[in-house]
Amino acid sequence: MKKVSLVLMAFTLLVFWSCSKDRKEMISFPHYMVTDYFKAKTPIRLFTDGKEITDQAIINTFIEDSTYTGFGKYTKHSSYFENDKIKITKDTLITFTHQDSVVIGTFDARTNPKRSVIKKGNEFVIISPSHTIQSQTSPINEILKHKFIIDNVTYMPIHGSLYLIREVYSAYGDYNQMEMPRINYLYKRKGGWGNALSRLNEFDEAYIAKVAKGDTLAVQEYRIGLKAK
Repeated sequence: MKKVSLVLMAFTLLVFWSCSKDRKEMISFPHYMVTDYFKAKTPIRLFTDGKEITDQAIINTFIEDSTYTGFGKYTKHSSYFENDKIKITKDTLITFTHQDSVVIGTFDARTNPKRSVIKKGNEFVIISPSHTIQSQTSPINEILKHKFIIDNVTYMPIHGSLYLIREVYSAYGDYNQMEMPRINYLYKRKGGWGNALSRLNEFDEAYIAKVAKGDTLAVQEYRIGLKAK
C-alpha cells in the first residue's frame, strides 16, 4: 500500500507541475516584445586567406582607414560596429500577431509584411516573405549561419542574376524574454570592391576558410535582448 501511495503522490505532483507549466506558457495574441538591451557577443574579428587575424593594430587599421577599405558609404567604420551604444527606446520591436506569425517593427503589408514563425523548443525560426536580391551584392548567404531559402533565379542582361529568396533567422528564449542575434560585417575584395551589411542573423564560422588571399572580412555579432511589454 505504501508503494502505491508513493506512486500516486508522484503522479499527482507530475500532473500538477505539467498543468502549472501549461498555464505559465499560455500566451494571448497579439503579444508585444520591446527592446531590453543591445550588446556585442564578440569583438570585431578579421579574416583573410582562410585565417583569423588577431593582431589588434591590424584590425584597427582595417576598420578605421576608409581609404584602404574602400567602403565609400561609411566614412567612419568604427561607428558601424558600435551599435551596442545605441539608445534603448523601449518601443515595440516585434509583435507576435499569432503563434505562427510575427511582425518586426511597424506592420505594413507592402513594405514590412508578417513573417512566419516555427517554434522549436527555445528557438523561434523566423522566415520572411519572398523578395529579390542581386547576386553581385555580396556573398551574403554564405556568410550567414541561417541560409536564405532560394525560390527562383532569373538572369537579367543588365543586372545579372536576380534571386527570389526568403530570409531565415532565429530568436532564442520564450515569450517573456528572448534574444535576437544580429551580425555586422565589412568585406573588402581584392581590387577594392567592398560591401557592408547589418542583418538579423548569425555568422557561419565555416565561411572563414573561404575568405581568399587578398580579401578581408571584418565581422561582429550582437544580441538584441527583448522582453514582454
